[in-house]
Amino acid sequence: KNKEWSDEVSRLMQQMRLVISGMSTMFDPKRASGNSNEKLSNGNDGDGDVEMGEDDESLAEGAEDEELRPQFRYKAGYLLKSDDPVYGRIHELREQLGHLLSKAHSFLSENQ
Repeated sequence: KNKEWSDEVSRLMQQMRLVISGMSTMFDPKRASGNSNEKLSNGNDGDGDVEMGEDDESLAEGAEDEELRPQFRYKAGYLLKSDDPVYGRIHELREQLGHLLSKAHSFLSENQ
């Protein structure tokens, strides 16, 4: 009977992992990490990465010899706005699920 219980818990935790992985693009990394959108005075963003400027000259060199194909622009970036109620709810659920998984891990570690 313990084996069945253990298998079921393992299966459900695996499903939670897959769901979280599948919707990871909905999580705003800055909100999830607690960082703000502030830029530093030295040109670095909060992660220490230096933003790169666009270099149009390298593109112009290749365009001289070849005909360019039409370019299509697709919307990119984070889907939800920070003032959207769904944005807040998604991050609340993510945090609650993180606490639940942490408690489950502690329980299973103590009671093995």
